[in-house]
Amino acid sequence: MIRRFFIFIKADNRLLKAIRAKDWLAFALVYNGPRQEGYDKRMKDNYNAL
Repeated sequence: MIRRFFIFIKADNRLLKAIRAKDWLAFALVYNGPRQEGYDKRMKDNYNAL
């Protein structure tokens, strides 16, 4: 499952660029659209917790 997610991200240059830059909002907007409802904040918090 995780491998498919990586393949999905690599296939979309916008997602790949955003995740490499740790631009959580840009990633969330591309991945979930404008109604991403805090997905960017959850990504940032989980990344920082690691």
